[in-house]
Amino acid sequence: MNRKFSLLNDHDADVMRQWWQALDSEKRGSPTISLFNALGKKELAELRRAENLTAIMLNRAYRYLVQMSGKHDGEGLALAAGILAHVKTDAGDGLSLAQRMGTAKVNSNDPRVSPLRFERLQTTHDAEDFLVTAVRLIKIMDGTLDVQKLADDVLVWADETLNEHRPFKLADQLRVRWATDYYLAGKHQQSAVTVALP
Repeated sequence: MNRKFSLLNDHDADVMRQWWQALDSEKRGSPTISLFNALGKKELAELRRAENLTAIMLNRAYRYLVQMSGKHDGEGLALAAGILAHVKTDAGDGLSLAQRMGTAKVNSNDPRVSPLRFERLQTTHDAEDFLVTAVRLIKIMDGTLDVQKLADDVLVWADETLNEHRPFKLADQLRVRWATDYYLAGKHQQSAVTVALP
């Protein structure tokens, strides 16, 4: 993970991955953090049904995540928890949400997620709208994303969008990086196909 733009250190990123893993340990394996072994499908189902940040914050899995991560950014961490609950498979490839959205569909040059849906994500400024939009996008992508990268991106989004006192530097903003990731993901795939063809 590119640590220049990251809010998660290696330990925090591992905690997020193990927390996600614990929510469905039958499929994902048991986490090494023993506190997380008490979590399971009940908490996962509750998180997936949660319609707002309050419902997420009332979930036992969220409270365990706060305890183990040491992060107390309520909205950002609740957003990450609510969104990660919808990820079915950890791609583990380091691709951002935007890169995954911009990659081409199978047998097509079109991105997995339309530019209009991507723009909707980019223009969202409300935490609960972001939650709903991100969950829809995860479903479009069959629930496969890099868990640690997604968690970090969500925390950065929350920090940049919801933190009024954060210094503004356009080039470092997540939205700028996501726009670059989204549009370059498709271009790299197209140029790879062009080079591969005789």
